[in-house]
Amino acid sequence: MATTHPDVAEALALMGQPVALGWIELYKVFEIVGDSVKPNTLDKIGLATVHDLSAFRASANRPDVSGADARHARMS
Repeated sequence: MATTHPDVAEALALMGQPVALGWIELYKVFEIVGDSVKPNTLDKIGLATVHDLSAFRASANRPDVSGADARHARMS
């Protein structure tokens, strides 16, 4: 599949790093998958619930949830 679908190859390259994935890499994979299923959304095709997607975004972005590993240093 990765040889015929560039999005799969890109996601696998990010996930195949020899170090533990952080929020930045996980969020990039999230964006790749989300873009790949357009015009549908991940909840519409059953890959996640709206609540799961919201919780993932909050966990990835908010330093009050994920500390120094969060994607953002400050929330507006």
